Amino acid sequence: MQGNESFTVTLPIKWIKRHGIKEEVDIIEKDGTLEIKPAGAVKEKPKAKELDISALPEFLFIRLIGACYKNSYDEINLKYNTEQLKAIQAVVDKLIGYEITEKKPDFLVIKKIVIESVEQYHDSEKKCWHALISMAEDCLEGIKKQDKRIFKAVIEADSIIDRFSDYCMYMLLKHKEIEAKNPFVSYLFLHQLEKIADLFAEIARLCVEAKFKPSKETFAQHERLKQYISDFYLAYYKFDIEAVKKIVLERDSMFSSLAKIIEKTKGPEQSYLSCLKEVLNIFSGLITPLLIQNI
Repeated sequence: MQGNESFTVTLPIKWIKRHGIKEEVDIIEKDGTLEIKPAGAVKEKPKAKELDISALPEFLFIRLIGACYKNSYDEINLKYNTEQLKAIQAVVDKLIGYEITEKKPDFLVIKKIVIESVEQYHDSEKKCWHALISMAEDCLEGIKKQDKRIFKAVIEADSIIDRFSDYCMYMLLKHKEIEAKNPFVSYLFLHQLEKIADLFAEIARLCVEAKFKPSKETFAQHERLKQYISDFYLAYYKFDIEAVKKIVLERDSMFSSLAKIIEKTKGPEQSYLSCLKEVLNIFSGLITPLLIQNI
């Protein structure tokens, strides 16, 4: 309430910035409700892309569809061959908010069917981190209990991270104001979290297929790495230079320990340790982007 006869409405600053509003908005009354729009706003035409993937290998056409999704196309029109349909459907099932809406023997349409909210971005980004930390913990639990069901859950969690990281990357490219400092750093982190998840899924598969139990020394390195990921997560969301210093010192210590253990192991255990080392390598490469984001 302002005065005796009028009300004042405060508009969200993110919405103002997203639409580049300087001075005016349009207010329209419809059936007893008020609709607020950017002044002179014209409904945008759906952003569409046409692709002929019929002669492309699976590795390439899967990534083409993913690239269209991340580039925020509202509609993807595909000319394809029937042998590709199963792989196409598997890709679309992972695209949050998209479905195949039209399908013919040699042509199909993939469309966005929901309107996303930029507020969903941060929740989805945190889901990626939480799922990754859970993968590291569940791998340890699976090794302790030698339970194949736990390892299967770890492998399935990899696809969950793929879905939400792709969704976040799509959101960052479409709504660059989500991360005002540097959206490309956030994009890089999401891309690397996918790779790290792949490595934990590989560890889970290794534990199932090779049927081995790592030594106490190797197990201890996995526990250290799990804590390292949690510390990195905290530094990402609540930056502190002392916390980053701790991360760097722990990184150096772990590289040294892993090198010594890898040198004296063979077979599946060496492969396991190599995966742990690669996870550490990826996080090591993310230290500079973390500083860029916060300095």
